[in-house]
Amino acid sequence: MAEAANRLWTPDKRYARPPRAAGKKVVRKSVGNLKPHELDDNGGVRTADPGKEHWGYHLILDCSGCNQKVDDPPTVTAYLKEMVQALKMVPVGEPLVHQFTGGEEGRGTTGIQIITTSSFTFHSDDDADQAYIDIFSCKEFEPQTAIDLTDRYFEPKKTGCLWLYRDAGPWPEK
Repeated sequence: MAEAANRLWTPDKRYARPPRAAGKKVVRKSVGNLKPHELDDNGGVRTADPGKEHWGYHLILDCSGCNQKVDDPPTVTAYLKEMVQALKMVPVGEPLVHQFTGGEEGRGTTGIQIITTSSFTFHSDDDADQAYIDIFSCKEFEPQTAIDLTDRYFEPKKTGCLWLYRDAGPWPEK
């Protein structure tokens, strides 16, 4: 398991979230050692205010020291499909995965899986064996499930994790 994933989230400290009724916001709470964050009024990131309502969940994973599978389109496709199942989401079509083989834009693999509640995105830099993964959904999911699946597929030596609660409501008017 990735070093940071172990530090930020432990299965024995999971918070059992209440079921979400359609169209209802839920109240923010910490999830194990993975503290919730939110975007602030100036576009920065801050620790989320406890007890505040939110609309969606966004897990950001920055993985380094990955195995060579980060640049293998069939593996990335299988990863995105399995992520849908593991997080109990509903896919909209098949994943779209494209490998970039050079030029000004560099090399690596990009994949996206649209789900009924938003999307998963995957970007890799094959020169540095890095992967950048975003999982966003208005349906609740367990971040540790996504971290464990990522560890199993790509074996990162280090993983940076950010767990955001998303909500467009608190922004000030321009």
